[in-house]
Amino acid sequence: MNLIRIKKPLYILIPAALLVSATLAQGADTNQFLPVVAHFQISGVHHTERIEQSFIQSSPQWDPTKPLPISLAEAERVARHELHKLAPDEKSWQVDYFRIKRSVAKAAPNWYFHVVFHGPYYSETNLNNATVFVDFVGRTGVFDARQEMMGGNRSEPAKPNLGPARDPYEKTIKHADVAHFQIDGVHHTATIDNRLFSPSTQWDPTKPLPVSLAEVERVARHELHKLGQNERFWHVGFFSIGWAGATPNHNWYFHVHFMGPNNSETNFNTAAVFVDFNGKPGVFDAPNEYTE
Repeated sequence: MNLIRIKKPLYILIPAALLVSATLAQGADTNQFLPVVAHFQISGVHHTERIEQSFIQSSPQWDPTKPLPISLAEAERVARHELHKLAPDEKSWQVDYFRIKRSVAKAAPNWYFHVVFHGPYYSETNLNNATVFVDFVGRTGVFDARQEMMGGNRSEPAKPNLGPARDPYEKTIKHADVAHFQIDGVHHTATIDNRLFSPSTQWDPTKPLPVSLAEVERVARHELHKLGQNERFWHVGFFSIGWAGATPNHNWYFHVHFMGPNNSETNFNTAAVFVDFNGKPGVFDAPNEYTE
């Protein structure tokens, strides 16, 4: 199970049984899309984003030792073109983070991008954000597809279970990011300290990543081992590349999300590791991670 990010767009894995029942009720081809849906709001209007399974199946095979088939700059360009359909002022929107996600669908075990934006006047009460899925060829997902299957409609947001009221990604004065996760029922946190950032971490998506994703994974697996796990049995669910601070050209960092063996709805075997753009990891279970 993936970590839930409350302040940012919410991703929901739809149980197969629900998709089957919806097929019977609607006569729709539910195999058209991956069973992953991004929910977001623009100016109070609820939207969804999905991507076709055939796109992911036909995308180039990839692993973190290889260069990305399309650059992050190209993924952003394609995503902005799509965002323009919902937000004509898309030039004033910023990329919040890139996510390189591994598809968990057996029919399409491949990777694709989530490009997550936030718009002007974004706040906790004005959720001006958007997610665009982009495959490794540059094809995008679709907005507001099969809305009848998701509950709610564009003007009446669906009400998924958001879990605890506390934001698992709450940012603090000391820490740029905090992730909460569980391994065999034991709660842990991962944090990345603001003090890790330096002028050397300045970056934008037109530049190569200063640390390869293969190296980021190696560092993250070394950290995962500290929690007593045999990291060889864990796989990467996604890499995220996000930023903290007042400007997106500063303080970028990686978030590596692992899925463990026997992960299920009742046994949350997941882990998060943060790595800065110098290859230095964050820490687990740091004391006093929350600041009033």
